[in-house]
Amino acid sequence: MSLTASVPNTFGTVTGTAKTGDLDADYAALVAFLNDPRSKIAFIDDTGGANAVVLALSPAIVGALSANPYVTVQFKAAATNTGATTCTLNGTTKAIKRANGLAATIVDLVANDIVVSGVYRVCYQAALDVFLLLNPSHTIEPVTGVSAGSYGDGTHFSTFTVDATGRVTAAAQVGLPVALSVARARIRRASSVQTLTNNTTTAISWDVADYDTDGTIWTIGNPTHLIVPTGYTWAKVSAQIAFTVNATGFREIFLEKNDATVTGHGLDSQPGNVNANPGQICQFTTCWLQVVAGNTFRVLAFQNSGGNLDVLTITDYTWIAIELSS
Repeated sequence: MSLTASVPNTFGTVTGTAKTGDLDADYAALVAFLNDPRSKIAFIDDTGGANAVVLALSPAIVGALSANPYVTVQFKAAATNTGATTCTLNGTTKAIKRANGLAATIVDLVANDIVVSGVYRVCYQAALDVFLLLNPSHTIEPVTGVSAGSYGDGTHFSTFTVDATGRVTAAAQVGLPVALSVARARIRRASSVQTLTNNTTTAISWDVADYDTDGTIWTIGNPTHLIVPTGYTWAKVSAQIAFTVNATGFREIFLEKNDATVTGHGLDSQPGNVNANPGQICQFTTCWLQVVAGNTFRVLAFQNSGGNLDVLTITDYTWIAIELSS
């Protein structure tokens, strides 16, 4: 036992009447021992090796280890552990376990829970039949639910590796592309009115581009359609049509993708109104729609005023716009 203070466990033999002075001397020795701080930090020297602590109490505990629940021993480690570890106390060997953070469980030791020359305490837990290490050298992080392994593909997401306790052990950064709205166009009906026949659905024909950042979204050779160029997967379409004022019937515009109605998107219907100024307006804006290269969009108009009705060319009143994103 590594203890400098002397243990007063030997008393003089007394025959006949004990002298008060002898008793006082023995009592004084006991008090001095109990008050000596060195007697409170006693430890046993470990005589084992890595992952196998070997201890010998002298005198040994009375009876089997199982009959001594919560017996606690402090020892000075002979070696640093590298994983699961046992403790042999006076010839009886049991596993050493430790608490697992906030998980409220006990687990095998991990590397460096015991470090050479460190002083540690183990308490025998009879119900579990193990020694519990009360002061491991480092704290296990709470259980994370993440399996040990590597994550991330290195292209879209950074890579990182975690161990069995959820700690990150390696990481690599990767630059991630940011999706931006990268192409836009707005096309107008500007040079002349377009006449719509009564009770007839008609595609609006455009004749001037205010802007076309890709340069291929609209061409005068295909005046009714906007075409999605290569490299885009999302589109948002807005449109506004101004009709000549008329109180009869209603006015309607709707969007087609690839010459088919876009269900639930791009539709507006208004009753005739002679008080509209400068014209009867119908307009819509879609949410983001999935697209592929070559998809087309166009706007169709309908009116039932009882006769022909013109689409007006007043600046900024009759137009279609598209925003594209990769």
